[in-house]
Parts: sequence; structure tokens; C-alpha cells
Amino acid sequence: MIYRTAGWALLVGWLAGSTCWAQPPEPGPEYRILKKDVGRWIAKMKMWEGPGDPIEAEGTEINRMVGPYFVVSDFKVELNGQPFAGHGVFGYDAEKKKYVGSWIDSMSPIAMHMVGEYD
Repeated sequence: MIYRTAGWALLVGWLAGSTCWAQPPEPGPEYRILKKDVGRWIAKMKMWEGPGDPIEAEGTEINRMVGPYFVVSDFKVELNGQPFAGHGVFGYDAEKKKYVGSWIDSMSPIAMHMVGEYD
């Protein structure tokens, strides 16, 4: 618990000294695009594990804004009788001028990080 508290103290200290803490940027049109994904969605998916017919599943995705800058996504579905859950954070990096995201899920030991354009 001490380590976690120390980590949060370091984060808050860093934010207090950064320019984003003192004067956060006004959300521009790049951030309004993110708001379009907010809500509760029925997710229909197809997944191919190889040649042949795909596995089809229907689940839910719930997206919410965290402040004006980021969308947090929670995804749940059942695949082949197994529960699958994923969690993502997506936003726009004003310094890189790119959309960014991170994704983790219950079937992969890898955290995925994305950087790209919106089209």
C-alpha cells in the first residue's frame, strides 16, 4: 500500500509542475469526435480462427467520457462459451496531433497501444 500511495504522490507532484495541470487546453474538434462513441452499444462481431466459417457473437460495449479528453470503453461478450472482457482508453494527443489508445482484455497477456489518424 505504501508503494501505491508513493506512486500517486509522484503523479500528483508531476501534474502540479506540468503545464497541463495549470492551464488545460480547450477541447477542440478532435475531442468532439470522441464523444460520438459515448453510450451503451450492442456489439456484433465475427472472428476467423482460420479457414471456414467465422465465430459470431453479440456483446455489449459501454463508453463514457473521462473529462473532455478521453473515452473509457468496457466491452463484454461470450466467445465459444467463455466470457471475454476488454477495457480501453482512447483520446487525442494534442502534442503528437494523433489519436491514441490502449487496450487490455481477458484473453491476451499483452497491453496494446495505438497511435493513428481518424478517418
